[in-house]
Amino acid sequence: KHQLSEYSLAQLVLFPFHALQVHGSLLRISPVVSTWTALVLTLGAAVAFFPLLFLSKERVLRFPVEDVQNITTYMNSFCPFILGLYLSVSLGRWWALRTTGLQTVMDSLSHVHNFVVCNFPEPRHQLLRARVAHYSLLTVELMIRSAQSADSLADLVDFEALHPLERQDLELVPLKARAHAVVRWIFSLVYMAACYDEIPPPQFVVVISELQRTSSGVSVVDMHRKTQLPFPYVQVISMLVQTSCVLLAAKGGITFAVAYHKQMYQTIAVEFVSSIAVPVMYYSLLAVAVVIEEPLGQDFLDFPMVDHMKDLKARFRDMDPDLYQIDDRMQEIAVDMRNEKRRFRTATMTFAMT
Repeated sequence: KHQLSEYSLAQLVLFPFHALQVHGSLLRISPVVSTWTALVLTLGAAVAFFPLLFLSKERVLRFPVEDVQNITTYMNSFCPFILGLYLSVSLGRWWALRTTGLQTVMDSLSHVHNFVVCNFPEPRHQLLRARVAHYSLLTVELMIRSAQSADSLADLVDFEALHPLERQDLELVPLKARAHAVVRWIFSLVYMAACYDEIPPPQFVVVISELQRTSSGVSVVDMHRKTQLPFPYVQVISMLVQTSCVLLAAKGGITFAVAYHKQMYQTIAVEFVSSIAVPVMYYSLLAVAVVIEEPLGQDFLDFPMVDHMKDLKARFRDMDPDLYQIDDRMQEIAVDMRNEKRRFRTATMTFAMT
């Protein structure tokens, strides 16, 4: 699916209404907006046409328009504040997932690969560096699949991103722990290489720290998904928004009926515009909160994880240009690992160091 990776802030500020036709904009962000706005407008039209069709002009003019307007004004005086606070909290959780989760994982994996490139720069270490980079990308992929509750690994095998033997081992691990398992594979590779080349322990502590940060970032992503805002809080806000819109529709219908008999056509136009604009804005803000609740999916406004993984792979290749030369050899290494007992430790290092 296509996802929004970036947009021009200047053009969006200058031409906000032109952007309404774009997928993911205010009116197309969620079916919630169009559905509830249509219901509110239908209610307003029913309230307006009922007195016009079934009541006399004298009875319509005696409607308590001011009382209805006072109630609507009172409800709409604090509804925007409460709704704005709720959206602010939701955006805070969304941004925290981006900074303390995804960014932590990708930066830590990049630091680990940087350590491997600096401490194992010789040609005999090419396969080691490539394997660490490969497992780093696999860690991010499995973290995303855990967030999407995607349990199947068959497509990774089809795209040669995962060997069947690796798939068998990962399928024995719970979905949410698979990214942590690959982090342990990276640790095993780097640890055995450090022992083989007699890397001083103080230098290796850096890798341990960064891999711990990686696991912490994966745990943060999983924790954010399982920790929603309190159910009564969200329910009260939703009820408040819907009650405000219903009162606004009723007020608009009554005002429309009274203004029609008084021939106040300017008032009719104002009520018509407000009856459309306010519900659209309220439900659009609620829809934004719904969309950013699960930003690791494949919807248009979710995090563009494909682009993020391409950037991470570009980081690896900027640090180690030799990665361009050995991508095609990785599958041969995986096939040769088939008959090894300790295939994820001893076999990988055997091929990486010889």
